Amino acid sequence: MTAHEIREFLSRQHHGVLATVEADGSPHAAVVGLATREDGSLVFDTLDTTRKAANLRRDARAAVTVYEGARTVQLHATVLEPVGALRDDAVAAYLQVFPDGHQRLEWPGLTHFVLCPTWVRYSDFDQQPPLVIELPHGFSPDPGRP
Repeated sequence: MTAHEIREFLSRQHHGVLATVEADGSPHAAVVGLATREDGSLVFDTLDTTRKAANLRRDARAAVTVYEGARTVQLHATVLEPVGALRDDAVAAYLQVFPDGHQRLEWPGLTHFVLCPTWVRYSDFDQQPPLVIELPHGFSPDPGRP
């Protein structure tokens, strides 16, 4: 299983559980719609009044888990709330996966976040022994870059 194959697996999964950190250090988890970009970053939308938006604006670290049967991807990410052309690119990627997102673009307070994986683990427990692949620097070939 290569990094490219893990990105392809992610691109077929359109929902996952996003975990963020509350101000008091407690966890917060929510299911989000995810669009995977070619570089392995993921995009989701939310309202700016949600707990996840507030948490990510205060602490730009998150974790995501997606699964299909006994195959999972867990990842840690640095999260960005893009503006300008970067936001336009993120929204375009999101709308390719979620065309109904066009309707939400009119909602007051809608925002998009980009998750840039810094650590990725793929597991397939349908195999014996189970296959576990870890990418300690996410999808970046350069450990110094997210």
